Order: sequence, then C-alpha cells, then structure tokens
Amino acid sequence: MGATEKLARFVVDFDFSKLPASGIERIKISILDTLGVALVGARGPVGAIMTDLVREMGGNPQARLIGSGIKTSTLDAVLANGTFAHNEDYDTVPHCGVVMVPPLLALGEQLKLSGKKILEAYAIAYEVGSKMRGLGDVTGAGFHSTSLYYTMAAAAEGAKLLGLDVAQTRAALGIAASMASGITQNFGTHAKAMHAGHAARSGILAATLAKKGFTGDPDVLEAPRGFFYVFGQQQADIKRVTENLGKPLAIAEARLIVKPWPSCLANHPALTAILPLIEQHDIKPEQVNAVEVVQVAKPPGALIRIIPKTGYEGKFSLRYHLATALVDRKVDLDSFTDEKLARPLIQDLMKRMTVVQDPEFADLPLRLQAGPLVDEAVTVTLRLKDGRALSQAEEHGRELKGEEIYAKYRENARIAGLTSNKIERSLELIKGLEDLKDVTELMDAVS
Repeated sequence: MGATEKLARFVVDFDFSKLPASGIERIKISILDTLGVALVGARGPVGAIMTDLVREMGGNPQARLIGSGIKTSTLDAVLANGTFAHNEDYDTVPHCGVVMVPPLLALGEQLKLSGKKILEAYAIAYEVGSKMRGLGDVTGAGFHSTSLYYTMAAAAEGAKLLGLDVAQTRAALGIAASMASGITQNFGTHAKAMHAGHAARSGILAATLAKKGFTGDPDVLEAPRGFFYVFGQQQADIKRVTENLGKPLAIAEARLIVKPWPSCLANHPALTAILPLIEQHDIKPEQVNAVEVVQVAKPPGALIRIIPKTGYEGKFSLRYHLATALVDRKVDLDSFTDEKLARPLIQDLMKRMTVVQDPEFADLPLRLQAGPLVDEAVTVTLRLKDGRALSQAEEHGRELKGEEIYAKYRENARIAGLTSNKIERSLELIKGLEDLKDVTELMDAVS
C-alpha cells in the first residue's frame, strides 16, 4: 500500500472518538484566533477588494462571509474568508487555521454540520498538513510552505466533510496536488494573504470534484513525477507521510503560537528583545546611533522587504518593526500604513540598522539554523549616542497564553464592529464546540 492510499484510509477511518481532549482544546484555540483575525482582515483594502469580487461573482447563496454575512457560493466564501484571515498576518502559527477553518465554516453552514464533525475534520486536516512537512525546506526554493502543505490538508478535510470513500479521497489528493501553489516573492503583498484562501478553496474544490467522479492520480504523493518529487526532490522524505500516522495525533501535541503582533513571526524575537530595552531604559529614538541584530538564521529569510516601500510591506521588514518600536513603543494593527512608514524619523532609523547571522551558525545545515515554526534566538543591541550599548537576547518571540488569547479575540471582534453580545456568544459557542448541533449558530454570531 502506497503513501497516498494509507493517508486516504486514515482520513476515511478517523472519527471523533479518537480525538483526545488536548487536541480538542488546541483546535478551539485555532478556530477562535482565526475567526478574530478574519473579522479584522475583512476590513481595509484587501477585505474590500475580496468582498467586491464576491458581490460581482454572485453565486448560489450557500455560505456567508465572516463579518458582513454576505451570502455566496461555498467555494467563494472559502476563498474570501481564508484571505481575510491571513490578511494581517496576525494568525496562529503554523498557518493552519487560515486554511482549515474557512472550509469548516462554509461547508458546515451549507451542510448543517455539528461541532463534533468540525473538530473531527480539523484534526484530520492538521494530521495531513503535518505529514506534508516531509517535503523538507521548500522555502529555500521559493515556495510558500503554507500553500503547499495545507492545500493537501484542505483536500483531506473536504473529503471527510463530504463523506468520500478511499478511492475518492485519493482522487481528491491527486486533484489538489495540481492546484498547490504560492511563492515567497509575494510576501508583503495582498497575494500572500490570498495564498491561504486559494489553498482552502483548492482543497475543497478538489474534494467536491472527486465526489462527482473527477479523477486525479491515486498515488500522487509517491509517484515518480508526483507531489513529493516535484516540490521536494532529493530532500523529500516520503516515509514521513505514513510514519506514526495518527500515533500520536499531531494536533494533540501541536505547538500553536498565538501572535501578539500582526506581522510575520520572524519579526517577533527581535521585537520581544527590543521593547523591554526601550521601556526599562526609557530610550528615545533621538538617542539611538545604531541598532544591531545578530540572529541564528541567515537574513533576510522570510523578511524580504528590507526597506519597505509601503506600510503593508512593512509586515515583512525587520528594520521597520524595530524603528516603529523605537518611535511608537508598540506595534499594532495601525502600524502598517503608508503614512506611518513615511515618517522621516522612521526612514532615518531604518538606515542605522544592521542585521547579520551569528557566525557560529553560518556553516550549519538549514534545519539546525532555526526551529520548525520560524522562531529563533536573537540578540538586539542599541548603540546610543552617549556611548552606551544596551543588549537583550531572546530565545524566541513572545506568545499569547490563556486569557490573553481570549482578550485578543475580544479586541479584534470589537474593532471589526461585533456587539459585545455577539462577541461573548461566539466565545461561548467555540468553548462548547463539541456540543454544538449546527455550526450555522457560530456563523450567526460572527456576522
């Protein structure tokens, strides 16, 4: 039995009874955070463009857009909601929720699915997505790993929600493999946000077509010109697809990072280091002569917009983050505007910064230079005009925990315009998701 068939059999055979409490709680956190960031992401230029597109396309009114409640086809709702959720780059890492949650809500609304079915399908999708990491370091070739891993995960998720058998699930994976896409050169543009929506839509489209009898290669993962060879080639390890499949279940032990700042996670270790320095020593930007960053990974990594040209590009610029921290003493949703970027003091500070790799790690293989979730050790040094040098080292970036996660959701929902009653109702429904009879109730609360 090949890897694709084994994966398909896992998808078909898995049920809610195999999902431990630890997995359920992690899924709830991912759904909560994804909904919150999608509510915020539906605002602004990206949200407006996607909403206008949905209106123009019309479509069978099967599912709603998060926030506005506009009804459209399931596929278009998945595309828009996934793009909303990834728009601010404020979502949980790994970026699984922004691909997995939109199909769950859209198909859940169309088919009137229960919370248990939603939890079950998410667990399956996360398992499949985690196994796609056997491709290796696809970002080194310029691919966006989220797009590749989670297109396949969304296909598995759709297969479960639509009740596909093993042969149909293999076909769905085969179809989805031809739609997996996304390049890192688009980081800092609206296209990066659409990677999530496109991956989610592609996976559900693949499963929908497979249910109707559409075919895809049934051995697409391991075939000589299949998914693992094309995207991974020599570095790929197909054995990882079936190794310990569901034992233990990946979501039950997953490390999900809930972000405190709305930007690429690779910025966060340095932000975690610099903000306490500024606060403890009451540093004013005019005092700073230079800022030096020494990190494990070779720069720029994911932060390809070294000197950004737009505020939105600033989400992928470490220099902009550090300059903003020095000037505003915070980084938040309002930090990434063209007006904020254009400030002369920001522009001057960015020119005073250097970002280099720690020479101790320069010759190590990439897999030893950074963790699996991009966070990495970093040291930030502020060289002041009075001759002082202030340094702070951090092993990884700050993560939100416990009540902070609920506070983030409440604030995002408030910014998006939800009433306090709807905010608390949606929180209550997610906390008790396994008892929810129809996920439409949750969509009512976030529309």
